[in-house]
Amino acid sequence: MIKAIFFDLDGTLIDSTKELHIKALNNALQELSSAHVIPPDELPMYEARSTRQKLILLSERTGLPTSLHNSISKKKQEFTHQLLLQHKFETNRRRFFYRLKNKGYKLALCTNTIRSTTLMILKKMN
Repeated sequence: MIKAIFFDLDGTLIDSTKELHIKALNNALQELSSAHVIPPDELPMYEARSTRQKLILLSERTGLPTSLHNSISKKKQEFTHQLLLQHKFETNRRRFFYRLKNKGYKLALCTNTIRSTTLMILKKMN
């Protein structure tokens, strides 16, 4: 008997955050140097990775100094929050979740998106 249902955030509950996260990271990288921006044809190799993992891969591939990872990560979060504030999310899924909850299912959200961003997304989705 199914008692709980786990949902992934990016790509499942919301479709467009993958592009939003890459855009935010590329904006942060662009402030440093265009040599480290992820080109469109290389995006698939960076998908489904955390920002830290993306930065490590960029260091290996483009020589991005690892000493800049923390500052780039913080700047990426600033850009992510700016982009999220402008983004329109589909909010019609709420009724679906209420039905599941009323049927007795426990609902959980799984994501490797940081907590503040996750909370912002959920708030925008109502």
